[in-house]
Formats: sequence, C-alpha cells, structure tokens
Amino acid sequence: MHIAINCSSLRHPLTGIGNYTYNLAHQLMILNNLELTFLYGLSSSSNLTIQKYKSQNIRSIIRNYIPNSYSLKRFLETRSLQSLLKKKNIDIYHDTNNLLLDYEGISVLTVHDLSWIKFPNSHPVERVKMLNKYFEKSIQSANHIITDTQYIKNELIEYFNIDEKKISPIHLGINSDFQLLTNDIVENYLKTVDLSIGKYWLTVGTLEPRKNLQTALNAFLSFPKKDRQQFPLVLVGSDGWLNENFKKKIEPYLNSGEIIKLGYCSVSDLVKLYNGACGLIYPSLYEGFGLPPIEAIACGCPVISSNAGALKEVLSVNAIFTDPFDDKGIYNAMISLKEANKFREKLVRSGLDYSAQFDWKKCAMNTYNIYKVLNNY
Repeated sequence: MHIAINCSSLRHPLTGIGNYTYNLAHQLMILNNLELTFLYGLSSSSNLTIQKYKSQNIRSIIRNYIPNSYSLKRFLETRSLQSLLKKKNIDIYHDTNNLLLDYEGISVLTVHDLSWIKFPNSHPVERVKMLNKYFEKSIQSANHIITDTQYIKNELIEYFNIDEKKISPIHLGINSDFQLLTNDIVENYLKTVDLSIGKYWLTVGTLEPRKNLQTALNAFLSFPKKDRQQFPLVLVGSDGWLNENFKKKIEPYLNSGEIIKLGYCSVSDLVKLYNGACGLIYPSLYEGFGLPPIEAIACGCPVISSNAGALKEVLSVNAIFTDPFDDKGIYNAMISLKEANKFREKLVRSGLDYSAQFDWKKCAMNTYNIYKVLNNY
C-alpha cells in the first residue's frame, strides 16, 4: 500500500501540527506493507525531513504582502501532487493539516481544530479566507477524517453535519524524551539561562492571540515584585502573529528580569524546563488537543490549564482547570502549586501515570488501520 503524506507543515521550528505530522510519519515508516512518499510543497521524497528556511522574514513578507499568497501556494502544491500521481501509483493521499489538495483518489484528512471559525481574529486574515474557501470542500471530498479528539469530532458534526461514521478521533502521542530527569541534569541546564529548580513559572506555545498569554501575564503580575523576581515567568515559543501589543507590555519586565523570553527551544532543553518548573500555565482560548500540557505532566510538571476546547478531554483530572479569562483563578492555582506540597505531589504522581497512554506508535497504528479499511485490505 502506497501512501502520500503532505508534509508541508514540517518547517523549522515545528508547530503542534508539524510535531503531529513528523511523529506520525516516523512511526508509519516502521510499519510493514507501507510505501510512503512525503510531499514538501513543490517537491516529494521518500525521506522524512524537517525543512529549514534561511529567513523567517522572507516568509512573513510573502505571507503579508503578496496578494492571495495562500491560494497561490495551494495552486502550486496541487500541480506538484498531480505531477507525482503521473509518476507513482498512489493508493491513498493523507493531508495532515486541515485542508486537502485537489485529488481524485482515496484521501484522508486530519482536522486538528476549528479555531479559524471560532476565533477568526486570532489568525492572519488571508489564512482565514483560504480555510473558509476550501475547508468544507475538503471535508466533503475526504473519504475519511481523523480528529485529534472526540471534542473536535463533535464540533465537525455540529458545524457541518458530517456523518459520524466518517470521522475517527485519534489522540496524539508524546515522545519518550518527555520524562523525569535527575536534578543534576536539570540544574546544569538551568544555570545557563539563570534559573533554578522550582523557582519559575513556564508557558509554552507560539506567541499568538489564541494562546491567551495576556491572562497568564495578568495572573503573574498579581504577585508582588519581590515574588516575581524570585519566581520569574519564562516564555517558551516562537514568535507568531498579532502579538505586538503583548510584546510591548512585557518589555519592562524583560528588562527587570521578572519575565524571561527564551523563544523556540529544542526538545532536549524543553524537557529540562518542564522538569524544573514550579508549574506550566496554559490559558489557551481553544485547543483541539494541546501537546504542551501532556508533555509537561510526563516530566512531572504540574499544569494550570484553561477549561476551553478539548483540554479537559485530554488532561482529564490531571490539571488545575480555570476559565481562560480568570486571571484571579490562575493566580490562586499558582499559589496552590507554590505552597501546598501534598496537593502538588498528588497532582504530579497522577499525571506521570496518566501521560503514559499517549503514544505515537498507538496513534500511527490507529491511522494505519484506517488506511487498510479504505484500501480494502
């Protein structure tokens, strides 16, 4: 069985969708009876690679200033796919990023969320236009749809009246890198970024409106300045879009050392940051899954999460949940993690056990089983 997987989301630094695509493809490569071709925009290969761009600024300029840049990109990628079909006998085409390219054969589409419908102002305008233009056609033409959670399956049924038999929720996994580390390993890294074990708060995610870091900032600023200096707020994640106001607001606290902005971090460094944090604050307005909280609890880092989207489904009882706009609730949760040792220890222990179920091998096998049914194996 020959599967073509759209890997255009594999761009450094990887987002959540990029992580999903890479780990799914990597695990599928291990399975027997599969031939895989990976699509990288205008090229294709049997090798799984993360594409690197020399300049993020060039991509931003193209995205922001060339009219219809998303539609142009889609047109060119469709031409590339059609060219591939003439050369190779593809059984199934799988797109892992919400939209299908035009394809007449058997297709699978992974839908991660409906954030551009529920929170259109949190996305670039051109992206919203493209998704609105092509999404419904994609879900109607796909032979099968995969969602990250039951929550997103339910939303698809509600918004688009899709037959529930056509949709399979498959939870994502976490890499084995996300685990408990010894204090020595963690301390050696934290010294390089001027941090100490248990003496900082952590946020992880692209700096963009949907991640709602403003509420996390409000909660953090409720602490006296002395506490903020002793327990700084550490921001991990690439610069996204529509974040200029937030960046201006945090600038004074960056200068005073109360906030530390690390930007994109490697998996190795991120694991150490999770291990050393007093807690992860994740006040997202909406998630179709939410990888950082699950990664955190696998590293023994307690989580303060919003109750929005699929987060309660994914985390179950293994986090402190608050309304995404309740900065006072987040502040009180931070105090609980900082001062209530027995409560914190219980949350950490249950999280470690719970996180073991999120496995990329299981995700890939469930996806493979869908391929087999569609291909009449």
